[in-house]
Order: sequence, then structure tokens, then C-alpha cells
Amino acid sequence: MNKNLDKTTLDFHDDAEIYDAINNFDDDLKFWKKWCKKAGHNVLELCCGTGRVGIPLIKAGFDYYGIDISYPFLEAATKKTVGHRGKFVFTLDDMRSFKLEKKFDSIIIPHNALAHLYSYKDLEKCFQSVLKHLKKDGLFMLSVLNPDPRFLIRDSKKRYSFTNKTLVTKSGISFTLTENNIYDKTTQINHIKWYYKIKGKKQEIVKDLTMRMYYPQELLALLEYNGFEVVKSLGSFGEKPFKSDSSIQIIIAKRKKGKLRKFFQWKKS
Repeated sequence: MNKNLDKTTLDFHDDAEIYDAINNFDDDLKFWKKWCKKAGHNVLELCCGTGRVGIPLIKAGFDYYGIDISYPFLEAATKKTVGHRGKFVFTLDDMRSFKLEKKFDSIIIPHNALAHLYSYKDLEKCFQSVLKHLKKDGLFMLSVLNPDPRFLIRDSKKRYSFTNKTLVTKSGISFTLTENNIYDKTTQINHIKWYYKIKGKKQEIVKDLTMRMYYPQELLALLEYNGFEVVKSLGSFGEKPFKSDSSIQIIIAKRKKGKLRKFFQWKKS
């Protein structure tokens, strides 16, 4: 990963309370519970964040292991699970290069976290790490946005409302969120700026949100070339088939049978 982009990612994920206020939704939880149950009992979540998906899985009785590169997010997740029963771990690790001493029935990457892998090299490292930790009949599942040209070509000089609602943190901090973006067609990276205006404060907080766009056929090919067989390609958490106008790509995949043919061979830097 480009060191500057790596730093940008860490800087963006430094305020767990603000993050939770923005990502206050649960419409995908039923899906993750259902398919993780189909796979087995233990789950590995890559980019687990503050536990939005992980904690409901823990409460549902899964043996859960979550990794993330953000100390503040992991700290928040750990605080939320004080007093919880069950087998679970939240720990610092990198989705590209994690090395754990066990294999999992299911490995998941929810909520567009895949978009923080900015190059094919990073993506392949992640997929190969997944293969090493996925049980023979396990499921690899991810959700990532379907790139929308209307969003990518917006006027970069204009501000757009992220939501019309005033967002409120658990501690009672009220703020509004606006954004603009510049999309680089060469790298397929969307450089987004988020502007937080906290009630009672004059100065805005500005954060860079850098997201790699993965197009549908590109993503399917990358999974295929890295040893996965796609079981389902969905366009909603209600499990409607993926279509051109779907806002999200949801992939359920499994390990290919037989010896993996190596299509990509990245040179060591």
C-alpha cells in the first residue's frame, strides 16, 4: 500500500464515536448471521472496526475473531464487550498479512472495507491470506459498493450533504456532515473529503476518506484468479441477484477445488 494512503486510512479511523454515529445501521446483520451459520461456528472478520457486525455475531453465539489496524476502533469494540460471554477476540492486525494459528468456517469483509485495498498487490495479499485461514468447505464473504458514475464525476468544488439529518454521538455531540470528491480514473481511487461541523464549534474537522473502486467484472475476475469460486453474487442484503443498478456488490465465495493456477505474480518491492 502507498505509505501516504496508508496514513490517510489510519487518520480517518481515529475517532470511534464519530464513526459510530455515521455508521448507525443494522440492515446487513441478519445476512451475516444467516450465512456465517451456514458455514459453521467460528468467524473471522477483517476490518472489524468498533464491533458493529462483530458484537451481534458474538451475542448470537459465534466464536468470533476480529482484526483491524485502528487502535481507537479496537479499544471501542473491547469496551462494548465488557461483560459479554462467549469466545471472542478483537486484535490489531493487517488484512493483507495476518497470520493466525487457526482456520475459520467463515471469513467476512463487510461494509466496503475492501475499498481500503488500493492496489492489486494489496488485494492479492489479502485474498491469499484469506485462503490460508479458510477451512476447506468454508465461506469467504464480502460487501463493497458498486461504483456509481454519478457520484464519481461530481463537481469537486461543490459540497454535498452526506445526510440531511443532524448526527448525534452517544455522548451527545451533534454534527452535520458534508463531502466532496475527486476521482482518479487511472488508479480507480476516489479521494473524498468529509467535513464535520460540530454544533457550538466554529472550526470544521476535515478528514480524507480514500476509497478504491472495484467494478463488478473486475472483482469477480480477481476472486477467480486468486483461487475462489463465486457461489452467489447479490445486489442487496435481502439477497436479490446483482444487477446493473444495484448499489452494492455482495459476494459469497468458497475455495476452488484442486490446485490453484497462479495468474498473477507480483514482484517483491
